[in-house]
Amino acid sequence: MNPAVYRTGNLKVDRAIASLRDGRLSISLLYPNLPETFRGRLPQNPEYGITVMKRLKEEGVSAIADEVHPIRPPCAGIFYMTKDGKIISHRRDIRAPTHALYHSIPAGHPTHDEVYLPSGLYSTAMREAAEECLIVTKDDHRLLAPVGMEPYISESAKKIGLQLPTMHINAEIIDPSDTITARRENGDILFVAGGFVDIVYESETNMTLLQGFYLPIHSDEIEAIDAEGMNREGRYERFGREIYFIDAERPGRFGSAIKNPRVRKSRIDKGMPFFYTPDYTPPYKGPDLTDAGSPHVFAPDNLLSRALDAVGAEDYAGKWMEISVDKMQRNENK
Repeated sequence: MNPAVYRTGNLKVDRAIASLRDGRLSISLLYPNLPETFRGRLPQNPEYGITVMKRLKEEGVSAIADEVHPIRPPCAGIFYMTKDGKIISHRRDIRAPTHALYHSIPAGHPTHDEVYLPSGLYSTAMREAAEECLIVTKDDHRLLAPVGMEPYISESAKKIGLQLPTMHINAEIIDPSDTITARRENGDILFVAGGFVDIVYESETNMTLLQGFYLPIHSDEIEAIDAEGMNREGRYERFGREIYFIDAERPGRFGSAIKNPRVRKSRIDKGMPFFYTPDYTPPYKGPDLTDAGSPHVFAPDNLLSRALDAVGAEDYAGKWMEISVDKMQRNENK
């Protein structure tokens, strides 16, 4: 077993069942005692995924993984909705290995330790939110830190050279509808975690547990920084992705032009953030680098679609599984 791979939490889970009742999803995972590990991602599996989603909708219960079609332990993420009903989203860049120029929300993979800990999904979600969505007040340039997230936000700000005071806030959690329960082979419960579950078989085979938070502040009072990046030759380089404030009531359908978008990028100079709206010149590109008639084509990935479902957005409420099946069918027909 490669220790570096094992530390990432890339474990194959081949016994997983989902049940759906009154729009609420319950996932039961059985973690093997000697898990098989892997590098990178588990490959996409749309044919199996379509079968799973249809069976869940029709029968209310289905295996979501087995020995032939394994899944990995759940990823975790967070989405924020402001006082005036805007969801903070980033747009994946043109170099993204999957879903280039799709809109998404903070999420990522747990470490090996987090896979087994009762609090592991929550710590993963907070770390990913701090990496991909640092929120700054416009007037006095303070970092917003929801209670419990302070150390993650501080570390993320330090990584990109941001030097701002912190403003602690009490963000209200959006009532979760779904539950994931993980057990060992002997039946001992490892954890029970609530949130909003997204299961994906289209670009890879994966699941994510999302937490939603209401921010007690208006979108016009804040800016957001995508701090995610990677180390290159000993230096941390941000991806510098665009931040969008998406209307959570009427976001628009996939592939539609965003009307009057609020889109911002940021740079850091001497510890201070500077925000600007990029210039866009044709030819424009849309999701998956397709030709587009607008520089701002709305392309929510599975995670953002699930978040929009969770908050009751028009064209998304109650439809995350339907949207997922549609994407998988389009993927099969390519």
